[in-house]
Amino acid sequence: MLIAALLLAGILGSVGIVVVDETGQELPGVTVEVLQQGQVITRAFTSKEGAIEFTAIQPGTYFIRASLDGFRVQEVQALVSPLAPAEFRLVLPIESMLDYWLSMGVIPSFT
Repeated sequence: MLIAALLLAGILGSVGIVVVDETGQELPGVTVEVLQQGQVITRAFTSKEGAIEFTAIQPGTYFIRASLDGFRVQEVQALVSPLAPAEFRLVLPIESMLDYWLSMGVIPSFT
């Protein structure tokens, strides 16, 4: 209740993120971290739609880091303000096809 009141009062901000692969497919289960001055403030995982929202974030400058096995880690700087939610679409490039297949539980056959 207090957090909702602070959000409505314009004291805290929020960050919304959608994580996709290079084809635009949403990626579920991506670890997303919010960092400030090199320290992880909070961490959570994307939904089956590849989305996540962090609420009740103090205004300031943060880094948002997204990582998933088989993909390259991506990081973006976010300015959190109580005036408007910070929203991002992060694209995670595939690290290598073998890593991608293994992360999906697929064993490729080359015969």
